[in-house]
Amino acid sequence: MAIEALQENIRLILLHDSYADRRVLEPLNLNLPRFFMLHHIEENPGLNFALLSRLTLTDRASASRMVRSMELSGLIRRELDQSDRRNYALYLTERGRRLLFRAREAYAVDLAARFGDLSSDELTLLTALAARLVQSYRRHQGEVAG
Repeated sequence: MAIEALQENIRLILLHDSYADRRVLEPLNLNLPRFFMLHHIEENPGLNFALLSRLTLTDRASASRMVRSMELSGLIRRELDQSDRRNYALYLTERGRRLLFRAREAYAVDLAARFGDLSSDELTLLTALAARLVQSYRRHQGEVAG
């Protein structure tokens, strides 16, 4: 019974988290996949579609559509990859950097509020337990990303 209660709590956390993410990101004309795409492009300047889709758990066709949309919005730019001319390297534009900065600021404020009722010790314990749960998932289901 403890496992079912844990699973239900995780489900509720994910549901509330998803709602909170939308509430924070939608005013910036972002959703979570676009936010993480911007994040990964900033962290890995010049990455290609294959790596981006793997990092964001998005199929290549969906990643390609999102990249095209963000390119048309002036958030990212594509350049022909000089080491492999069949691929494109992805970079943030200055507009993309500014948007990502604003999104990270809003997200940080919201995350602090989401976890504000927990003490420092509780956060430390929850972080350690969550890390163990991730290790267990990886051991039994394989590596995904992140």
